[in-house]
Amino acid sequence: FPNSRTIFLYRNIKENVDSFMRVMVSFTRQSFLFTGESEMLEYWTNDIPLPDPVGKYRWALNPSLLKEMSLPGSIVLNWCSTVACIKAYIEQGIEILHMDYKVLVNSPKESWQRIADFTGLPNLEEKPLEAYNKDSQAGAFLSRGILAKAKIKKKDQAIIEQESIKFLAAFDLQRTVEEELNSVKGVLDREND
Repeated sequence: FPNSRTIFLYRNIKENVDSFMRVMVSFTRQSFLFTGESEMLEYWTNDIPLPDPVGKYRWALNPSLLKEMSLPGSIVLNWCSTVACIKAYIEQGIEILHMDYKVLVNSPKESWQRIADFTGLPNLEEKPLEAYNKDSQAGAFLSRGILAKAKIKKKDQAIIEQESIKFLAAFDLQRTVEEELNSVKGVLDREND
C-alpha cells in the first residue's frame, strides 16, 4: 500500500496492561467456554513483533523465557516489543503519526483534526466523536461499565510492575512513549543533519 498512512495509538505500559488484564478478569466467567490460560499466553507470545536488527532482541523469543511467562508478563513483553518496532520504523524513515490514547480521549476534536491532516482525509469530526461517545460493547462483558468494575489481583499488579521494569530496560525504553518516539531521527533527518 504505497500511499497508506500509519497511525500508532498507544497507552502507557501500565494503563495498557491493566486494560487487557481487566478484560481478562471480565472474560473469566465465559473464558472456560472458549480458551484456557495457555491459549491466551500463546496469543501474546506466538507472534512477538521484533524490530531490526532482530538479532539484538532474539532473547525475547527464547522458548525458556516464554514458557515461564505469566499472562501480565507476556502482555508487557508484547507492548515493549511493539513500541521498539515503531521506534525502529521511524528510524527507517517511515512516517508514523503517534498519539497517546489519553490525548484522543481528552482532546477528541483536536486529535481527529491531527488524524485528518496526517491522512489527507476530510475532517468529519462529528462521525468519529459520535462513535467514540457510544459504548460499542454495551450489554456485553466488554462494556465500559463492566470493565470499569473489574479488579486486577494484587499478585498480577506486582507482576506487571516487575516485568515492566525488566522489559523496559531490556528494550531500552526508559522514557515515556512520546519522548521515545519524538527522540528518534529518521533516515532523512540524519541525512539532513
